[in-house]
Amino acid sequence: YKADDVDIRQVLFEEGGSTKGQIIHLLNGEIFACTTASDLGTCVSYTTTANEWHHVALVWAGSEINGSYLYHDGVEVRNFTGTDNLLHEDASALGNIAQKTRMKQTDGSGTEQVTYSDGASFAGIIDEFRVTDTELTSAEIQTLYNSESNDDFIKVGVVLSESISFTDSISTADAYVQSISESVSFTDSISKTPSVNLSESVSLTDSVAKSADVNLSESVSLTDSIAKSTGVN
Repeated sequence: YKADDVDIRQVLFEEGGSTKGQIIHLLNGEIFACTTASDLGTCVSYTTTANEWHHVALVWAGSEINGSYLYHDGVEVRNFTGTDNLLHEDASALGNIAQKTRMKQTDGSGTEQVTYSDGASFAGIIDEFRVTDTELTSAEIQTLYNSESNDDFIKVGVVLSESISFTDSISTADAYVQSISESVSFTDSISKTPSVNLSESVSLTDSVAKSADVNLSESVSLTDSIAKSTGVN
């Protein structure tokens, strides 16, 4: 996720309801993971930042003592005793509340029921989301983080690099400087549509003029190359 703001309460993921379920949300510069059963919520949190890519994972092992974990950027940052993982049938949601949920109060004093109409939608980007029905190990979560934090994962849009070299030389066969004039123009442009399709045009014009009886030779070379990130046409 990449959040525009981490101080206001925003939901990344919620599943279940206000009486039983789980949620990952932002508040007061922290990322929270909460589990709920019988209207009682248990939350842990860790510091996070805005306008940067982060990876978060919640491992919920029911009420097993210290058997639930919060991971941030591939590292275990909290372990806690979660609530019982009771059957819950309410809808799930990414980036908002589907119906209702239980999350940390804005003053940090406890948890409270929050509904869709209360407004807690996420402002930012969620790149990828996974759910497993087995408990992932620390090594597996670290591997997921490493695979998702490479250049292809964290760069949005089209990343381009271009190099151009141009050489123009002119010589005369006469021992004396004669009247010589030369003009060279070079245009290189590249454009892209709002998606990832690219077009490029290169034009080169070279002209030389000489006075009578002067032998001239000229060489012009042009190299134009463009590189792109993987998966971009």
